[in-house]
Amino acid sequence: MPRLLTLFLLACGVSWGGPSASWRARLAVDAARAQRTVAHLADDALEGREAGSQGAEATIRFGEAVFRALGLEPAGSEGYRQPFRVKGRAMSNVLAALPGSGETGEAILIGAHLDHLGRGGMGSMSLLGRGEIHNGADDNASGVAAVLEVARGLVASGIRPRRRILFALFDGEEQGLLGSKHLAAQRCFPERLALMINLDMVGRLEGPLTVAGAESGGELLAGWLREAAAEIHLELRPERAVYANSDHHPFYEQDVPVLVPFTGLHRDYHRPSDDVAKVNAEGIAQVARLAAGVAARAAAAERAPTFVPAPAATLEIFLEQAQAFLRLPTRRTAPRLGVGVSAARPRGLRITAVDPDSPAARAGLEVGDVITRLGEVTVDSRADLRRGLQPGGLLELELARGGEAYVVWVRLNSARGDWH
Repeated sequence: MPRLLTLFLLACGVSWGGPSASWRARLAVDAARAQRTVAHLADDALEGREAGSQGAEATIRFGEAVFRALGLEPAGSEGYRQPFRVKGRAMSNVLAALPGSGETGEAILIGAHLDHLGRGGMGSMSLLGRGEIHNGADDNASGVAAVLEVARGLVASGIRPRRRILFALFDGEEQGLLGSKHLAAQRCFPERLALMINLDMVGRLEGPLTVAGAESGGELLAGWLREAAAEIHLELRPERAVYANSDHHPFYEQDVPVLVPFTGLHRDYHRPSDDVAKVNAEGIAQVARLAAGVAARAAAAERAPTFVPAPAATLEIFLEQAQAFLRLPTRRTAPRLGVGVSAARPRGLRITAVDPDSPAARAGLEVGDVITRLGEVTVDSRADLRRGLQPGGLLELELARGGEAYVVWVRLNSARGDWH
């Protein structure tokens, strides 16, 4: 853009945002640089980036260095870091911000988890590979690379957003979403979150890109997603359900709209073979361009998307997908109730989905019911729920509905899968 025109627009108070910022951000995203980032993070020298390890610390320092070089503001509780401890192990999220005007009191969060499995352990899908370095190129060096490319793109775009844009690298995801749960519970920023974009496993793009969560922000968010995808000629495969399997979920549970691009499960998932040679760097760049396009629109928009609960997916559906991708054997050693659940307050599990023709459906359970007891087991977690299931048995189930307590009897199927 000619300098005189630029100065004229600035003098007139034109805000760099929305589609124009999206266009400039796209130009700055670099697939070759994303490939180098993945290669660096998935190198054997980092020994799989297990949370609390020296490899994870090196990744944290790498993220800090990139954010600092881009001139982004520190947004952690201690500079770019938000340290926390779990069971005596020191971990840290990395947080940076692109300033907004402050007029909305809102922020956009774009994040990815930085940790992986180290040398395997209980999270490894490879019995023979435990003890070997699990480099986690797709899971989730690809997501870190994408977040850093989004940051570079939005900085280069010159965007002056209404909403502050936060970039987060989460620690401890593989151990139970520890970093994102910590940030959701102990926010080190004052703004209300208007949108969370989670980039987890975005390194194996082949064909249409699966994107979950668009419906959680209503038609406004879905429209931004369509526009951003059309700009880069990217075909999408919408996923209506929102899974509780990655760092978007602690924010989704706080009624924050989420967007979750995902390039799919594969046979290298949580195995030593998830290496950089199998990553599609141009695919990572496309995901970064998409995320930057949506973020630019969300940051500049007159209004934020309104949260709409998306259809929840039962864990059994997720396992069926995993079995299809990974050719895993189907376990048939325990019964199923046929519900999707999330934690309820102050206790119990809230039903978020009921499978048709399941024991739960036949017993009259409904979305919104809170399960508090199953048989002799007080239910406060998924582990409690699984412990209360008995094959082929008739169980007493206590639930809360509309402020009233009810007891129903549920006859479980004989063994069929090992989840709810």
